[in-house]
Amino acid sequence: MRFMNIFIASLARLFAWLIHIQPKFLKNLYGDLLGILWFDVLRIRRQLAINNTKIVFPDMELAARKKMLRWSLRYMGRSFFTYFSFPFINANNVNDFFQIRGRENLEQALARKQGVYLLSLHMGSYDFAAVALAQYFQPFYVISKTFKLNWLNDIWFGLREAKGIHFLSDRQSGFDILRALKKNGIVVFIIDQFMGPPIGIKSKFFGKETGSPMGLAVFCRKTRSPVVPVKTYVENGQNIIEFYESIEFEEQQDKEASILHMTNLYNSWVEKAILEHPEQWMWVHNRWKQHIER
Repeated sequence: MRFMNIFIASLARLFAWLIHIQPKFLKNLYGDLLGILWFDVLRIRRQLAINNTKIVFPDMELAARKKMLRWSLRYMGRSFFTYFSFPFINANNVNDFFQIRGRENLEQALARKQGVYLLSLHMGSYDFAAVALAQYFQPFYVISKTFKLNWLNDIWFGLREAKGIHFLSDRQSGFDILRALKKNGIVVFIIDQFMGPPIGIKSKFFGKETGSPMGLAVFCRKTRSPVVPVKTYVENGQNIIEFYESIEFEEQQDKEASILHMTNLYNSWVEKAILEHPEQWMWVHNRWKQHIER
């Protein structure tokens, strides 16, 4: 059994290397074809994605919506093929894959020695960006859902853990987050997806009522550690990781009001990020559950 596991792992690494060494334009082409297959052939969540764009861009023509969504799926496809480069990135070659902007914003936050929350969203090569950042900044934690299949968890998370990312459960991570902050660690919260009770809060996203993750606001109120927004996007063919100035906690009249206020504030930053690069956001997620036009 041990020999078989080693053999499978070696075979997987060889396959990853064969994809990794191919020219960027070819990997982009593979990703584009995957996006076309998703949107125009299999049509997975196609109508949902179109409905989502109606909420954010109510005046946009249908042809323009479809064009934007095709690009969104193409970028998602391209992001998939970055997974094969995960084993081969290190601190010496990060610049071959990413240009990092606003790094001083993160370093200033880390200098406070309170740990840092990174506020992010599903845009660009966000998974690959996390792997890249873990080469520079340690300890580095990502809050994530897990799969029901253990073998899939081993593959999905094992590849990232091998590159220095520590994963925390999205439902049982409280003490782990506090321990991470005591180490002056970085904890990533990706907050652009729907979240219902008990860990979600009724809020507004692009002016429409929905459920949003409230964990970031809850923990920030407890620790007052800085929240540094970060997004990953493509500009002129180059992958960019950009950090922004910290968002400080703004206390309101009581705990519930404070958490709602900060959740909406974080949502506002995410909205701005999406509007700046709408073709690179993941529109196929059901962000407005039970609030989508049918």
